[in-house]
Amino acid sequence: MMCDHYQDHIITEFDQKTVVKVLQILAETKDGAVIYHCTEGKDRTGFVNFFVLYILGVDLEIIRQDYLASNFILNEYRAKRDEKLKQAGENLIFRSNMRVLSSVSDTLFDIILLTIEEKFDGIENYLSK
Repeated sequence: MMCDHYQDHIITEFDQKTVVKVLQILAETKDGAVIYHCTEGKDRTGFVNFFVLYILGVDLEIIRQDYLASNFILNEYRAKRDEKLKQAGENLIFRSNMRVLSSVSDTLFDIILLTIEEKFDGIENYLSK
């Protein structure tokens, strides 16, 4: 499920345009800072961060580790949400699925790389389209 979701973020025109728009805003901002975020800060924000770091010349393994840090950063958020779901009477399977959906993994990072390679023949080609 999440693999398809991640592939969609790479190949759909809407998501591509969103990445381009954020990258343009970042490139054109001369003074101050730009804050960008999504619901949990790991998927759409993670994709933008991936491309920003890549453009800046950061090694892919360093980018991977930055992406995987989301798991640690989101621990408290996941625990609080799980407690709310438990209080609301949600069952363990539902709560477990929500934890998985709020996590990142090496597999999901690899899906990004493999999809870009398969559909666009590399990151540079993806960014130039």
